[in-house]
Amino acid sequence: MKISENLYVAPGIKNPENILNKLNKRRLLKKMYVVAFFEDNEHLEILESRLFLQKSLSRMEFEITALVNDYDTAVRYVRALVEISIKQFDSFNQRKVVSFAKPYLIQDYMDYQEDEE
Repeated sequence: MKISENLYVAPGIKNPENILNKLNKRRLLKKMYVVAFFEDNEHLEILESRLFLQKSLSRMEFEITALVNDYDTAVRYVRALVEISIKQFDSFNQRKVVSFAKPYLIQDYMDYQEDEE
């Protein structure tokens, strides 16, 4: 498990370092979600924190790109990544957008999405 240098932490999440430490040690957390980029087959996945209790997940190589409070926020985060990628690269390139998209840029897109709805 790696942590993205552009880790997005949703507003309202306190002590993200503590949360990441607990996830790494496979400790039970309150219900929250992680968006992870799996490098082997290059895809993003929304994972509920309880999945980190499974040993099989600890053997996989992935990069945590976001910590969020609920599933809807996780979906809005992924949607923002897709929109940023298409705007910057003319296609959805997960590897590029994960390393390119800064948290403030993602938050701006998510706020814009919320205003449109």
